[in-house]
Amino acid sequence: CETEEDIVEAISQMGGIGAKAFNLILTEALYDNVHANSFKPLRQLETEAGMTSSSMAYNYMDYVLYYTDAVIVSNVVKLNTPEEAIAYTVQCAAAGDKEIALFCSDELYTLLIGNISPFAIGSTSMSPIYDVAAQAGLFDYTFSYSAQTHIIVLKIDALYPGAAIVNALRSGDEAVLSERERLAWQAAAQLAQACAAGAPLDTARNIHDRLCDMIVYTDDENTDEDDTAIGALLNGQANCDGYADAFYLVGTLAGLNVRYQHGDSYDVGLSFKFGDTETHMWNLIEIDGSWRLIDVTWDDGSEAGIRYTWFNLGQDRAARMHIWNSETSVPLLAETDLSVRPENEYLAASKEEAVAAIDSAFERQFSAFEIIFSDEDAAAAHHDVLNEITRRAAASFQYSWNDKMLTLSIYGL
Repeated sequence: CETEEDIVEAISQMGGIGAKAFNLILTEALYDNVHANSFKPLRQLETEAGMTSSSMAYNYMDYVLYYTDAVIVSNVVKLNTPEEAIAYTVQCAAAGDKEIALFCSDELYTLLIGNISPFAIGSTSMSPIYDVAAQAGLFDYTFSYSAQTHIIVLKIDALYPGAAIVNALRSGDEAVLSERERLAWQAAAQLAQACAAGAPLDTARNIHDRLCDMIVYTDDENTDEDDTAIGALLNGQANCDGYADAFYLVGTLAGLNVRYQHGDSYDVGLSFKFGDTETHMWNLIEIDGSWRLIDVTWDDGSEAGIRYTWFNLGQDRAARMHIWNSETSVPLLAETDLSVRPENEYLAASKEEAVAAIDSAFERQFSAFEIIFSDEDAAAAHHDVLNEITRRAAASFQYSWNDKMLTLSIYGL
């Protein structure tokens, strides 16, 4: 090799014939150029040629580079934006690739990997690279990255069954599915047919309700099926990953445009401390050209029965409890569409409006209802509002208060 272009061409040729071990003989001047700064110029040329990893030794007297265990990708695609990284990962995963190399620009690499630190507890859960993997349906995978080359390599052992089934159907290669995936496909197809309605939002609501009816939440870590649509649809139990995978699968089979969304969330319980978050998975769905949040996990398991607190939400409500990377996610509808909220959900900008909501709920004989306060000033009266409910109730009832959603939930009337 006499020039840098020769190095790139030689490595590319070795990749084309599948060579894992080879030698490059350089001129003295070229060796001096690429040897500078601990071979940083050489690493850039290797990246340009599609080399994702290798072991390299050198002879500085004869100007020879000895490569072994080289992995070289053909047809390198340079990625500059999160959208490009997601689209490329989705494309490769759908094609059945078990190893995906993301050749990132400086800016994209910093965005996707920048906040990963092995010394900061909990720092990795919100790193955008996890969101890229989730949107491609990656379930069991590892990744490595190089600050020198700005290459991120995803090694995939398994996709979420929902993604695997959808990919198989789109490619026409159902033979790649396992027996359990085939059974989940059959169950999902029957459910999608049963839930189909004229309007996409009605279809989504039907799927939401059926999943709430048939799944019990579990945090049992003894089986991976609980993390998937297989656990949700065949075993009737799942965690948030399983709920989201099931909604993605059934919704997609029903003709909806559904995405996985990875992120963090505040504890959905009754009390909160600053910074109390955990990793979480939910879905996004496109309705009338805008994206909305659906979290079936959190709408299930309530003693009040099926609720719609986390169904069809815009940015204004979703961001109160859910945390995600805006750089690697589609923008949500700015404000929740109030015209399609459930009839037992009331909005209150004052104590007086909350009391009027109570009167309406009792007049309509709701066994459960929710009052969502517009702001913290209005929510300050929720104890007084609760007393008003107690005065009107003929018997005991149950309630919960969510001080992030500013929501008073009443059930068991």
